[in-house]
Amino acid sequence: MIGNEEDARPGPDDPPGERPPVDRTARSTPDVEVDVDDEAAVHRCPRCDRPFRAERQRDLHLGESHDDLADDERAAYEAAAEAEDDDLFFFHMKVVITLGVLYSSTVLLYTAIVGFTG
Repeated sequence: MIGNEEDARPGPDDPPGERPPVDRTARSTPDVEVDVDDEAAVHRCPRCDRPFRAERQRDLHLGESHDDLADDERAAYEAAAEAEDDDLFFFHMKVVITLGVLYSSTVLLYTAIVGFTG
């Protein structure tokens, strides 16, 4: 995450499931030249004309980088943020399961080797 990450962390007084307000003063959209194929399906930010490959990426950008959102844009941002949270949760679960299988396999292999040699 770009900018002040302290503002993005939920505090003890924040209700569960809600995102705290983000300080947008430290953020800015970089003025970078981007070469985009005109034939490709490109989703552009309506405010800064920045190109994105996916509509969800554009919706996240709108909610995190621009303050003046319409109701439908705010709803799209919240849906994209929720989907992003779900994807991150499933990624973490896959990592935990993979580490558990790797650890268990290592322990079983070690006990098998020690059992055969000793």
